Amino acid sequence: MTTVSSETGQYSYSPYFPSAALKIIGGNYFVGTDNYLYTVDSKGILNRNSDYPVPHSPMIKGYSFMEFSDGTFLFVDGEGIPHKSVMHVSSTGLSAKPEGKLSPQIDALSIFLPKIIY
Repeated sequence: MTTVSSETGQYSYSPYFPSAALKIIGGNYFVGTDNYLYTVDSKGILNRNSDYPVPHSPMIKGYSFMEFSDGTFLFVDGEGIPHKSVMHVSSTGLSAKPEGKLSPQIDALSIFLPKIIY
């Protein structure tokens, strides 16, 4: 597997050989047949995220996220970092709260950002 750096636009110099074949493919992530999440960071480096098992197929798969039938999700940010929670900022911008599940009634004007813990 060859990756591309979003910083330089260059292909990786050496190909990557993931420890598992690809099962689910997204934009900057894939799930291997070992049921683990693999992500590509902005430098084009492939990472196996053993803290993020994906034991069943997502109900919805997007470029940088997967949503499961119970409402839980995985978002992968531009740095290739996975997130299981986000901050939901209201359309007015006056309130924000952490979310670990997505509601089927999402406000189209809302903004969801990765919940970053420092």
